[in-house]
Amino acid sequence: MYSDLPMGIRGKLILPILFAFIVFAAILHYYWAPLQVNHARDIFVQQAGKELTAMESGLIRNLLTRDYSALFATLDIQKKLHRDNWSQLRLYNEDNKRIYPLYEEASDKIDHSFHIPYRHELKLNGDRLGYIDLYLNWRNEYESTNQRILQLELFLILTAFLLSVLLLAWQHKSVVSPINKLQEMAERMARGDFNISLPEAGNDEVGKLTRTFNLMRREIMSYQQSLETAHQETKKALSAVAKKNAELEKEINQRKKVEEQLATMAMYDSLTTLPNRRLLIKEAEKLLAAARRTGKHTVFMFIDLDGFKAINDQHGHDTGDNVLAEMAGRLRDSVREIDTVGRFGGDEFIVVLPECNIGGELKSICERIIKEICNPLTTIEGDAVIGASIGIAIYPDDATSIQDLISMADQAMYTAKQSGGNRYAFISTPDRTNSSTYKSAQDHRM
Repeated sequence: MYSDLPMGIRGKLILPILFAFIVFAAILHYYWAPLQVNHARDIFVQQAGKELTAMESGLIRNLLTRDYSALFATLDIQKKLHRDNWSQLRLYNEDNKRIYPLYEEASDKIDHSFHIPYRHELKLNGDRLGYIDLYLNWRNEYESTNQRILQLELFLILTAFLLSVLLLAWQHKSVVSPINKLQEMAERMARGDFNISLPEAGNDEVGKLTRTFNLMRREIMSYQQSLETAHQETKKALSAVAKKNAELEKEINQRKKVEEQLATMAMYDSLTTLPNRRLLIKEAEKLLAAARRTGKHTVFMFIDLDGFKAINDQHGHDTGDNVLAEMAGRLRDSVREIDTVGRFGGDEFIVVLPECNIGGELKSICERIIKEICNPLTTIEGDAVIGASIGIAIYPDDATSIQDLISMADQAMYTAKQSGGNRYAFISTPDRTNSSTYKSAQDHRM
């Protein structure tokens, strides 16, 4: 095409285009590409910060309550979820002492070219409670970003190359008019107008280029039609997928509700909504573990309702169930918020009092329980009342295991019941052999 042009003119026309192409490719590769990589790295770090911030409130609550089992479980789950991106996750308290993991793990070999050291502070109202140290492995994100950048670079370079070819085609003065027509057609095609084709030219380069444009127009129109067909099919497929997703989401929600109901049934008494024996033992284990750390007393109270069997036999089991539910509510109202109340079975209840003063505070709680139980029943017409016999065992003075404490409290309860009921009694110890008796709620108010 350029064989009849003087070498000097050809060079003057080609060199600027070639130089611009090289500068464009260099800018893409050495300036724009690194900016994109750094931007992706910043986004990766910010995402890690957001994820840590999302779990921050739970970690702070666990640190404040010293619930290390929940704290470790949370961190173990997060470590598994982010095992591809997080390495050497460690949690330190406000004294810079590592509290997770409990034992030093084998250090992973860190490739510092792809691992980013990151520290996340845990603060509450401006006070520093600790911090999390970990390494963010962004190798996968880096490779994915590089691949996208290379694809875009190739696309831009190919586009620039195509424009260069079109510009070089304008060099031949004798084809200015056909080239202008080709340019006009290219512009109309860019606007989506494919209705007009160029007239067929001769067999020279311009004619070939014209035929090529017409062929390209037909191919694009055919391709557009294929794209439109594919678009319609994709819309149908997406609609079907959306419908299926909605059905799956509905099914998942239903299963979650069933699981929650099963979990509640497994841990709570269906009649009184109090913790059942299983959950009660579990909560008591936590309270004893805390008592072992603090050295404070924990009181176990075994409560049996006096006169309940007679009411149950006289008024029926439905009324008896209503009475049990009413007594459960009175027990909850009679103790502190930190105390645990559970139904042990039948008309027997367990109350666990952590950090309880075994002097006046314990006496006040026992008297309050007996007073509330002795009030007239609201579920039965008339002045029907029942009483309560309370047996008390104290950790660590009486025993150190949950089974022994409950057994001793049960024995003390029988002592109170055999002494006439409606009173509380301690398991036999040198400093707590007396029991307190209240024959009725009226006696208590006196």
